[in-house]
Amino acid sequence: MEQGHGRAGAREVEEAARSGWLKVESPINELLLLLLKRDLDDGEAEAIALSVQREAEMVLLDESHARRKAAVYGLQKTGVVAFDSSKG
Repeated sequence: MEQGHGRAGAREVEEAARSGWLKVESPINELLLLLLKRDLDDGEAEAIALSVQREAEMVLLDESHARRKAAVYGLQKTGVVAFDSSKG
């Protein structure tokens, strides 16, 4: 959480975590994470690795190269523009 300190949205994320609405979790598969970080930035790599680990129904990714990588792991993906928060 400290990496984003002072950035837009950081205060809201910290508050959501404190209130229990948001849980911050890190992927545990270090090998998968290292492989993903060869082609993706840290956030994208961690999102995909955690989605694989949690067998997530969907992962939220905006960059096309990250979406292609998620497809390799059989993950359903969407971006912020396509995401409808009223549906869950």
